[in-house]
Amino acid sequence: MDALLLYNEAMGFWGLQSLGVMLIPICFLACTGTATVRTVKTTTPTYAEQIEKLAAIVDWGTAAGSAYQNTGLSLPASADSGQSSVQGLKTFGINKPVGKELLLVTPLIDPANVWYGFDNGYSHYREYSDYDRFVDIRNGLGPSFESSPGTVSGWDGDIDQVYAFRLWHGIFNEAIGIDLKWMSDYRFEFTAQNGSKFYSSVIYPVFGTDYLLRVRHEGTQVKAWLNSDLIMDFTVSAPQTRAEFKIATNSHPLGHHFRFWGAKKGSFTDAEIAIIEETTQALWPRGSFPSFPYIRGISETHYTNFNSTTNVWTIPSGSNYRGIPIQFQGGSGTPGTHLYQWYYADLDSITADCGAAAQNYLDCHFPLVGATGPSVDRDDYAGVGGPFNGREGVGDFQVFCVVTPVDSTGTQGLPVILTPYFDNVP
Repeated sequence: MDALLLYNEAMGFWGLQSLGVMLIPICFLACTGTATVRTVKTTTPTYAEQIEKLAAIVDWGTAAGSAYQNTGLSLPASADSGQSSVQGLKTFGINKPVGKELLLVTPLIDPANVWYGFDNGYSHYREYSDYDRFVDIRNGLGPSFESSPGTVSGWDGDIDQVYAFRLWHGIFNEAIGIDLKWMSDYRFEFTAQNGSKFYSSVIYPVFGTDYLLRVRHEGTQVKAWLNSDLIMDFTVSAPQTRAEFKIATNSHPLGHHFRFWGAKKGSFTDAEIAIIEETTQALWPRGSFPSFPYIRGISETHYTNFNSTTNVWTIPSGSNYRGIPIQFQGGSGTPGTHLYQWYYADLDSITADCGAAAQNYLDCHFPLVGATGPSVDRDDYAGVGGPFNGREGVGDFQVFCVVTPVDSTGTQGLPVILTPYFDNVP
C-alpha cells in the first residue's frame, strides 16, 4: 500500500500517512511533545472496492462478479457445483449506449441487463476465491452481449476499450474481444468494416495466464495493446462504428475466462490506464496460473496426430507439434485418471441443417459412443450405420476431444476442448 511521508507540525514529527491516518512516527531530530502512537491494521481492498475503481473510470462496463447467480436471468448449474449458469450480465456506468427506440432504458440506468446474443447460449459463473471470480465462456456461445431487445448501438466516433481475460484452451481464429482475433499463426488480426485486415507480429499465447487487451479508435487510427505492449498501430479508411460488445464466438468451441470489460468515449488518460492496469493486476495477477487441475499445452493438436495406417487419432503426449511440453499442473500437483470424450461433426450438416435454428456450433457436434480414451479408431465408426461409413477421409467431418483434467485426489479441472482434426486422409 502507498504511504506519504508528511511532517506533523502539532506533534513535531515526521510520519507515514496512509488513508488519512498517521501510522508511524519517524524522528529525524529529537521529538518534542508527547503523542499517543497507534498503528492501524490495513486490509486488502475487497473485490467490490476494486471493481468500484474500475467503474469510476469507464463510461460503461461489466465484470465477472456482476454475473447473475440463480436469480433473474440465470439458472443454477447444480446445488453443489459452486457455480451458476449465466445467461446475462449486469453492467455499470452512467453513460451507456442506447439500443433500438423500443428499448426501455434511459442514459442513466444503472445497472442495465445485458444478454447473450443467443438465448440458448449459456456459460458459468465460477468463484474460487474473493479474487478468482470469472465467467467461463465456452461451448459455442453467441459472440456478443446485447441489451434486450436490440443490439447496442450509438457509439460512433472515438472510443477506447479495455478487456481483461484469462486465455484458456480452445480454438484460435475467433474473436476474443473488441474485434480482435488471436489467429492460429499466433498473430492478432483486426478486420476493418470495409474488409481490410491488419496484423500484429507473432505473439505466442500463454494458456492459463491473464491478459489485459486494449484497443483505441481515434478517427481513422486504431491502436491495440496487450498487457501494455503496443501490438498494432494502423489507419483504416473510415472511422469504425461500434455496434456491439464482442467477447466470445458462435462457431467454434472456445475456452475463455471473461474478467472485465470497460469502454470510454474518447480516450482513457495515462493515469486512468495506470489505475486499470494496477487494479486488474491486483484482481487477477498476470502470469499466476490457477490452482485447479489443468493440462498445459494439450490444446495444441495437429493433423499429424492422425495415423493414416491405423486410422487412429491420438491426443499428443510429451510435447505438442511445436515442441512445447505438455504438463499437468495445479490441483494436488499429481495427475489422476483424466476423463476423455471424443466428438464429431458433419460439416455438411453444420451448413445445411443447423443454421439459424441451432445457433450453437456444438448443437451440430455429436459424441462418438465409447470413445472415452486418449485415442479413437476411425474404423470403429466406419461400418454400416457408423458416422464415417462410406465417407472416410473425404473432408466432410471433423473430430475433436474434450479432456477433463483430474488430479490424484479426484478433483476435476475445467474441460479442455482440443483443436479439431479434419478427416481428410483417406
